[in-house]
Amino acid sequence: MSSVTAGRDNPFPVRAVTTFGLRAPVVAPFAYMARAREYLVDYLKGYPKSGAAIALSGGHGSGKTFLLNWLSNEAAGFTSRRTTTVYAKADNESVPDAYRQFMRSITRPALIEVTSLAVRNIGRRIAGAAQATRQTSLEIESAGTLKPGFDAKLFDANELYLLLKDELESIGVSPAISRRVAYAVGILDNAQFGEPAFAWLSGGPAELPKEMPIREPLWVDDSVDAGDIAVSALECVAGLYRLADIPLILILDQIENFIPRGDRAAAGASLLKKLAEQISAQSGLLVLAGTPPAWERLPRDVAPRLLTRTPLLVGGPNNEETALLLRSYLGSQQGFSPEAEIVIRDLSGGNIREILQIAHRVFEKAKGNLVEVSRDDLVQAAQDSGTLADRATLALQMIDAISERLKFSASAAATRQSRKIDRWVTGTQGSSLAIVLLTSPDALSEAEDARKLTELRKELVSEPGQPELLVVAVGYSSERVRALVGEISNVLVFDENRFQKQIEEAFHYLSVAAPAPARPQNQEMTELLTHLGKLDDRLARIEANRVEAEQQTASILQEGAEQLAKSERIQTEVKTRAELRFGLDELHEALTAGNQSSERRILRGLLVANEANVKDPVFDYLGTVYLDSLDSAEFARISESDFDSVRNFAALRSDLIRSMRNALSARQGGNTFLARPPVVSVVAGIIGAIAGSIFIRNNPFVLWFFAISFDNPSETLLAALVGGLLTGVLVGFLVFGTLDFLTKPQRRYARLVSKLDRLRASNGTSTVPSALPVPPNPTTNNDLSFPSPAAPPPP
Repeated sequence: MSSVTAGRDNPFPVRAVTTFGLRAPVVAPFAYMARAREYLVDYLKGYPKSGAAIALSGGHGSGKTFLLNWLSNEAAGFTSRRTTTVYAKADNESVPDAYRQFMRSITRPALIEVTSLAVRNIGRRIAGAAQATRQTSLEIESAGTLKPGFDAKLFDANELYLLLKDELESIGVSPAISRRVAYAVGILDNAQFGEPAFAWLSGGPAELPKEMPIREPLWVDDSVDAGDIAVSALECVAGLYRLADIPLILILDQIENFIPRGDRAAAGASLLKKLAEQISAQSGLLVLAGTPPAWERLPRDVAPRLLTRTPLLVGGPNNEETALLLRSYLGSQQGFSPEAEIVIRDLSGGNIREILQIAHRVFEKAKGNLVEVSRDDLVQAAQDSGTLADRATLALQMIDAISERLKFSASAAATRQSRKIDRWVTGTQGSSLAIVLLTSPDALSEAEDARKLTELRKELVSEPGQPELLVVAVGYSSERVRALVGEISNVLVFDENRFQKQIEEAFHYLSVAAPAPARPQNQEMTELLTHLGKLDDRLARIEANRVEAEQQTASILQEGAEQLAKSERIQTEVKTRAELRFGLDELHEALTAGNQSSERRILRGLLVANEANVKDPVFDYLGTVYLDSLDSAEFARISESDFDSVRNFAALRSDLIRSMRNALSARQGGNTFLARPPVVSVVAGIIGAIAGSIFIRNNPFVLWFFAISFDNPSETLLAALVGGLLTGVLVGFLVFGTLDFLTKPQRRYARLVSKLDRLRASNGTSTVPSALPVPPNPTTNNDLSFPSPAAPPPP
């Protein structure tokens, strides 16, 4: 489809696509992305009381999958709240199919770990229910293991398993489904039955003993109640995550395939409502993404189930963001005029994929001269921008039609090494032609696909008849890569107006009788392989250069997006700081009321908000010390007569609240220059270097002190510059070390940590970890295992 002016590759992709699960190295958050992130942050701040469902709406190519991918990575990046995100793409209207995709994302080892955490929480709750055993509960919390409870004989593994089973069975409106799911969860880590149990829980068949209640499938495919069963089973899984205190985020993409048209839309909407209600009830977050027509098909009673009532709009960059997007791809090259950028935005309807496709087509037509592009050129490019799949289908249809007219056989094929060939065409005289379509969406993919052709060319040599290779470039195509590929094959650039004639010419030799080609001799084969190896090396260098160019584009786009969003980011930070101050007021009220569970809940929400928008390390550090102090205070409360210790710990937490409030005020006041040691040290180093050079130049006795003397003034000047440089480096290091030492929260608030340590020592609670404890690693929690009897465990 595309060609490129000599020496200048087209920087725009012919089709921008994203696959969920691939982490982008650099992300430029546009305004609509920031709005979606706010809902994610609110959910994590309010967990576990914040279960909800949100909807995202955007056309094909608007960036929905990219946004979902980014939100998933953002959720995984929070250190103050561990989360789990699972993804499913609705290929049809089947809820069981979406359920299976969710379960494939969760995996059996992950579910075993979550089950272990849920059981540990149950054990901690049992130990904390009575005043006499509350210390054991805190030991379980601080150690991250149930061993203290087992040692104190408060419970055993079977008892905890049965309690978890009871909890899971009480979830939802279908006790029969919940009971079977609970049974499967209970034997997941069983060496003999664990793998089949997970297969059953994932909606597949399982080879299990007849006595087990999960011998029969979770549902019968195509049955009337299969969708309801899948929703109920997913609710139980979400409930397990709730019991483990892990926020579960379920992402369902391409909802337009999930909501059928016509009479069946009501049934699909009913299941969607149940899914939103039941996942939200288990403190989960359900994210639904689809095109505008899908949401229009839903009845009005679905909106009240959504957190936003109406879907959040995805895409639609404003004029400034559109200009930034286009200029980021062009880099230092001369680009579109401001008027043309606005026209492209309007023609695309704010669809990012369409913006880039139009830019690609215009770049091709204008041979890279974008300054003189007219409105008519832009309109024509918008009309010409079809999808790669459509053009590839059209190319194959034209090849098949010509083959049929010439009475050639044409079909899809593969080499002996299973490498795909789009069409293997055999002429009337027995000669063959292997046709491969390149549908590369961008420059980097073009280089990757071209390298695969070198391997295909090697394989064709050993195929019967040794067919020729014809490459049809349907997607992105640059002149220099085409020239390299042309050394091992014929290359055509797909243009529907000229393609028929080009294919007829390429097919001409298939109609002419030709002697069977002889197999290459060893020397010829060696020369061919050597040539292919050199060609692959050249393509690899092009690929490496394009990887670097792609990263530079992403970095430019990120910097520009951050600059555009600077005012909004400042407003968000100011708003969040205000919320943090109000939250500290609530925290102090809970402290005054002696409600320590509320203290813990409020502070966790504040730490999430700080990590999301403010990123104040001092606040984060003091919050962690506060949680540590709260643990110690709960130890002190075990002894009802020790009122002084309880009061002292409360006074310490009050001091911490005051320090957190002061830290927020200090940062907002702008006195942050000295809190940035790298910047200050560079400035100090430059000043030191200048001052040192001047001092040494004007005081040559310094050089005599080191037994250095110069007769030439230029040599003395050079020595002064070198001495000044060394002085600057030394000053910079000294300033950095000093400020880094003084501004670290650990240093500034050492007195509070020391006070906490003294209170622990006087109260005999030194077994609690000191400030900034290392969170337990659930994967090493091997103190609990569910029963593994020879016979199946009881239902």
